[in-house]
Amino acid sequence: MRGRDAGDGRRVLRRGRLCGPRGRRADHPRHAFPDRLGIQAVHGAGGPEAGRSGARRARRSGRTLAARSGRCPAGRATVRQLLNQTAGVRDHTSLMALAGIERMAAVAPDAVLAMMRGLDSNNFAPGSQARYSNGHYLMLAQLVERVSGRPLAAFAHEALFAPLDMRDTGFDASAPIAHGYRPLRSGGFRIADDQPSLPGSGGLVTTARDLVRFDTAFRSGEGVWSPAVKAMFLEPGRLSNGETAALPEFGTPYGAGVGLERRDGVLWLSHDGGSEGFRAQYLRRADAPVGAIVLCNRSDVNPDAIAERLSNRTAPEPQASAARPPREAPQPASSAAIAALVGHWRSPETRIDYAIRANNGGVQVTIRSPLAAEPVVEDWGGLEVAADGGLITGPLRLEATADTLMVSFGNRVRRLRFERVAD
Repeated sequence: MRGRDAGDGRRVLRRGRLCGPRGRRADHPRHAFPDRLGIQAVHGAGGPEAGRSGARRARRSGRTLAARSGRCPAGRATVRQLLNQTAGVRDHTSLMALAGIERMAAVAPDAVLAMMRGLDSNNFAPGSQARYSNGHYLMLAQLVERVSGRPLAAFAHEALFAPLDMRDTGFDASAPIAHGYRPLRSGGFRIADDQPSLPGSGGLVTTARDLVRFDTAFRSGEGVWSPAVKAMFLEPGRLSNGETAALPEFGTPYGAGVGLERRDGVLWLSHDGGSEGFRAQYLRRADAPVGAIVLCNRSDVNPDAIAERLSNRTAPEPQASAARPPREAPQPASSAAIAALVGHWRSPETRIDYAIRANNGGVQVTIRSPLAAEPVVEDWGGLEVAADGGLITGPLRLEATADTLMVSFGNRVRRLRFERVAD
């Protein structure tokens, strides 16, 4: 579907008032974007009583997070580890990609939750590493619902959005919103409005004006922003060995849902998000009313760069790095390596099923899973051999033996086990 040319949606915030490109007052259309800050704020600001009291009760009774919330892929992880991205939970959106799902909104929420409940392995042991995963926020959303006894949307409205007077914010997929746009190779744009079917890691509908209210309350310490809650946001996460939990993807420490970076001795908070035709960035100084809120309804716009420019942040100092030996260019996969992939494989945890056959230097995969009513056929072409012998193409990584196939999707799903089964 081709939409009209996407317009210039830039707006400027001056002294808490939303202005047009040259400082004129402007009414801003609603935007829908996967604002992961939403669920993070629900725990940190909207529901400290629900979240913290639930954790206290679990500690007093000696129960783990898994015992409290039923079968849970977080295992023995703590709420703090989920918030700090150190729990090792697999990313449900990446698992959906491995299941051949292109449109997250087309999958029933119960099917995704059932898949996550079936997991009995993590990307890593809780507390041992830090890696970003949307699965952490999906688990937090489920925990909020279980502790509060209410749907996340209702709880967030009562505990967070209403107290902050965020009148145009919520998890309402039917709300009137600005279209999102993705550019077409042939020119022009297509409308790209899909929202995730499960709230938690995304799906929040909001406006720049409401986010100003959120930020103003943070700065003043009003309402839900108690000193204890603010301190939780500003405290970097820690690994089990005491080291600061820095996310390699961002290169900075991570607090309770926000990146924490010091430049010239100044602490900055940030969080970005993106899905379909929407991009967003929230950036602010921790100690002063300086920052930027950028909402974009074009996928080819970089909100991070816009926020940096509007905030007048100094560029980060270049980091000296040890010289690395030159790496050999990956070589095309051999016919023998491709032949090792051929066959019928199934993941016992996710019930994703791959029927793989060789196809012109790569493989063609017929994917079946509980997430889709019909099989999905994908071509995994251009397979190359990594330095350690694994086969890679894009974010996919495949490691095959006679009876097992380990599948990774970037760092968000690592070594998901498939077993060879009879046709």
